[in-house]
Amino acid sequence: EDRCRTNVHLVYSVQVADASVIAATGGEYSFDGGVTWASTGATGFYEQHIDLTDGSYFQAMQFDVDVFDDPTEAEQTKRGFADEEGQVCVRVWAQDSLTGSVTWITDGYCLDVCSSLSEFHNPDPDTACTTSKTRTTTMTTTTTMG
Repeated sequence: EDRCRTNVHLVYSVQVADASVIAATGGEYSFDGGVTWASTGATGFYEQHIDLTDGSYFQAMQFDVDVFDDPTEAEQTKRGFADEEGQVCVRVWAQDSLTGSVTWITDGYCLDVCSSLSEFHNPDPDTACTTSKTRTTTMTTTTTMG
């Protein structure tokens, strides 16, 4: 039986009122351009480090989607498993656990999907996404909440 694995990995930073109080984060994804959204197989979390940038402290966060299933042929095309280019859209939020303030890090940001496994931390442009219709997209964002 053929099964497919879809993996999305986003890294971002948030600044909260008190850097010693860990922010909450989460999100949703869409394979149909934002018509429908899901969170099954998705998780957001604190990466266990705080970075000092220009005198301000930022918590490193991560949002991942890991779906292992048996999608229809049409769904495979949307996800980039076929020769066609696929996309995934993401909506990611962070919440200051001290103040309760919620900020959308991205709301419907869409990324092209690689049709094969791709190194995402240090991609080699000569080997990442071996088909000409796909590319690796890295999203890094920093958000100040409050």
